[in-house]
Amino acid sequence: MKKPVCLKKTIIKYNITKFLFNCFVFFKSNKNLKKKDILVTQLDGIGDGVIRLGLLEILAKKYGKENIVVLTKNCYEILEMEGYNIVKCENLFHLNILKLIKIYKQLKEYNFKELYMMEFKKDKEVDFLINFNYDMVYAYKSDRFGEWEKKFPLKLIMKSNGKIIESVYNYAKVIDDKIKKESLKPVLHIKTKESDYITVGVGAGGDYKVASPTVLAEFLNYIISIHPDIKFHILGNGRNQEKYYKELKQIIKYDNIINFVNKISLTESMEQIANAKLYIGFDSGLYNIAYALNKKVLAIVSMKNSQSCYHTAENIEFVYRLNNDEPVREINDKAYTNENLNQIPLERFIEKYNLLK
Repeated sequence: MKKPVCLKKTIIKYNITKFLFNCFVFFKSNKNLKKKDILVTQLDGIGDGVIRLGLLEILAKKYGKENIVVLTKNCYEILEMEGYNIVKCENLFHLNILKLIKIYKQLKEYNFKELYMMEFKKDKEVDFLINFNYDMVYAYKSDRFGEWEKKFPLKLIMKSNGKIIESVYNYAKVIDDKIKKESLKPVLHIKTKESDYITVGVGAGGDYKVASPTVLAEFLNYIISIHPDIKFHILGNGRNQEKYYKELKQIIKYDNIINFVNKISLTESMEQIANAKLYIGFDSGLYNIAYALNKKVLAIVSMKNSQSCYHTAENIEFVYRLNNDEPVREINDKAYTNENLNQIPLERFIEKYNLLK
């Protein structure tokens, strides 16, 4: 099977960038400083970063938060708020020689003793980090560490096939063998003052995790029918979620829906969730943030998707379609096609909503 042209171009671009970067590193002198800094990489999604906050806390207790540097793309606002040193990078930075050198220079201001790669899947974005001199490297097990094993002592950690917290716990035990799983529950340190509104997240890491606006409108209309003055604060980011809000608003035709999509930062979105009486949304980064804020959460999910992030907590209820549920509505939505979400009965939402009242 031939590789798509776009994939071939990406591979070529990666190899050219890697060659130019290695030439730059070869002529770059190393500082002979005492090793005290710890490098952590978190280059995956917001939700993944939130779930690993407990893991970062273990490192902070062991090495001191001031000695930890986190290379991150999506979680920089959260990690800065939590007091960590941040080096921020963009998507696909490893395919641009100027951006790659800029990140490298920022990291060279430190002298790293250990590297903790916390991504659940190793990506080529971290390959350039092999050019530092660590005493030990930690990462989840992968078959892509051949070059690394020749250069550093490696501690490779098994991922769990179950809940994501199990994988985090496996990693934590390598750092502190006395750690208890319960202590790894993520906590975001935001002062809360609960107000009389509901936050609604309208996006996720993929459209297959999101129900059609028609479905969400039906659920929200139920809440409006029993609380006619309730306010909804709609959260999200990106063009698709802006379009989703407009369709939702058009279907509901309700004045007390306030749009915050693309209008506020991630930190401000966290504050919106922290001060809400309830969070409603899909399996997304914002859902994980609501979990870390210990908020009441109604998560609209499909049990056909991976359930690794379906957290067990008294204040979380999952709204989903059962195997024996008949189709309840006709939806022709080309963007949001997951029938396991689009055919969730209203009665199921009402049942779960009442459990959190």
